[in-house]
Amino acid sequence: MYLIWERAEVLRERLKKTENKTGGGSGAGADKRVGTVGAGVGADKRVGTVGAGAEADKRVGTVGAVGVGAAAERDAGGARVSLATMQRAPSYLRYLKGADAASGYVSSVEIAEFLGLNDMVVKKDLNLICPRGGKPRMGFAVDKLTAAIESFLGYDNATDAVLVGAGRLGRTLLCYEGFAGYGLNIVAAFDSASPPAGTEAGGKRIFGVDKLDGLVKRMRIRLGIITTPKDSAQSVCDGLVAAGVKAIWNFAPTNLKVPDGVALKNEDMAASLAVLSDMLKRTSDGR
Repeated sequence: MYLIWERAEVLRERLKKTENKTGGGSGAGADKRVGTVGAGVGADKRVGTVGAGAEADKRVGTVGAVGVGAAAERDAGGARVSLATMQRAPSYLRYLKGADAASGYVSSVEIAEFLGLNDMVVKKDLNLICPRGGKPRMGFAVDKLTAAIESFLGYDNATDAVLVGAGRLGRTLLCYEGFAGYGLNIVAAFDSASPPAGTEAGGKRIFGVDKLDGLVKRMRIRLGIITTPKDSAQSVCDGLVAAGVKAIWNFAPTNLKVPDGVALKNEDMAASLAVLSDMLKRTSDGR
C-alpha cells in the first residue's frame, strides 16, 4: 500500500494547486493528469518501484514518471520544490518514524543509504523542506524533521473524501487504516447497488448512489475516489464534479474527462504491471 500513500499525496498536491490557481496554465508538464504509472521515491533498486523525474533517471532500474514534467513544482518557504521531491518525502517520513536514533539526530547520508538514494539529492530535499534545520556534524533533529515533513505534505490537515463503487477494491480502500495517518479521511462510500441501511466497511457507511449529491454538497467534499466499473466511471465523475468535487482519484480502468479547474489522477494498473514486468525481465537478464 506504500504507493497508495504516495499517489494520494500527488493528488492532494494537485488539489492544492487547483484551489490556489489564479489563472493561466501550469506548464506543459503540469497538466491535470498527473500520470498513470506510479512514481517511485528512491527505492528504485527494489523490484516494482518506478523512478520519478530527471533526478531518478540514472539510477538502476528506474523509469521516468508519465505525465509529470519539469513544470510540476510547488512552493515551500519561498523556494521552488519539484514534484519529485514531494514524492520522495513520504519515504523520508517512513524512515524517520521507524528509525532508532539514540542521539535524536539523523543525517541525510543515513537516510540516503537506507533508501538507496544519492545523498546530495536527499540533503537538498531536506534543506528545502526544513530550512536551517540541520546542524553541522550532527544532522537533523528527528522530531523537528518529522514535524516539518508532515507539515510539508499536509498530513496535519486532513482532506475529507468520498468513495464511489463499494465492490472489492472499494471496500479494500475503505478498510485501509493507513490513510488517516496521511491526512486522507474517507467519510462515506456510495454504490449503485443500493445497499441495505446501516451497511458499513472499515467503519465507513455505504449509501446508495442517489445520496451522493446531497452529502457531497452538505459536507463540502473536495475529493472523490472512483472504484466503479469502467462503463459507469465517467457518469460518476460527472456527478462528483457537479456536486462540487475539485479532485478525482480514478481507479476505474478508463481515462476520464474533467473540466478545467478539476484535478484528475488516473491509476492504470495495467501500465504499472507492464513497467514491473519489464523491470523483472531486466533483473533476470542481468541488465
